[in-house]
Amino acid sequence: MDDVPHLALPLRLTDARFETVQQDTLDELQVNVGVICAFELGSRIERPDFGIAAHEFAQDPIDATDIEAAVELSEPRATVSVVQAPYDPADPTAAQLTVQVTTAGDEED
Repeated sequence: MDDVPHLALPLRLTDARFETVQQDTLDELQVNVGVICAFELGSRIERPDFGIAAHEFAQDPIDATDIEAAVELSEPRATVSVVQAPYDPADPTAAQLTVQVTTAGDEED
């Protein structure tokens, strides 16, 4: 594997150096998918199709197909599975989405 580091996000310093992830690894794909999910659709002027729709006021169950479509568009090397779970058992209206990232083409057992 070539040594092609990319900045790890969120940015972190270790021993006065920024942490990195290796290009073409699952770690890099997870960082890239995290960036896609961090941007609201339309918030980047230069790439209005980048990001995901806001889910803050979505009705239960949350439709996460836009997350899968956004990842497919912006990071075709990754495949995602979105799982919804209760965020707070005391608040039935709150939900948490977990995005599981795998390398495209990898078969799940």
